[in-house]
Amino acid sequence: MLLVDDQAMVGEAVRRKLATQADIRFHFCADTAKVMETIERVKPTVILQDLVMPGTDGMTLLRQYRQNKDTQNIRSSCFRPRRNRRSRARHSR
Repeated sequence: MLLVDDQAMVGEAVRRKLATQADIRFHFCADTAKVMETIERVKPTVILQDLVMPGTDGMTLLRQYRQNKDTQNIRSSCFRPRRNRRSRARHSR
């Protein structure tokens, strides 16, 4: 499983939740510019990613996956975590 999110604390929280699941290999990528490189290296069967990130947003990444023969069959989904006011202000800049 590959988690793509610009917030390291989200990655750490998910890693901790999955730590007891022996059948899940967890990988994290915080840099949208390195997602395709990370996918090639770790070969995930599932990609879960934030919808709103600096640089490339989650929907654009999904389109990239669908257009690439090596990633088009990987199950992927976007999420948008609930953010507090301070976090929303930072992302709207």
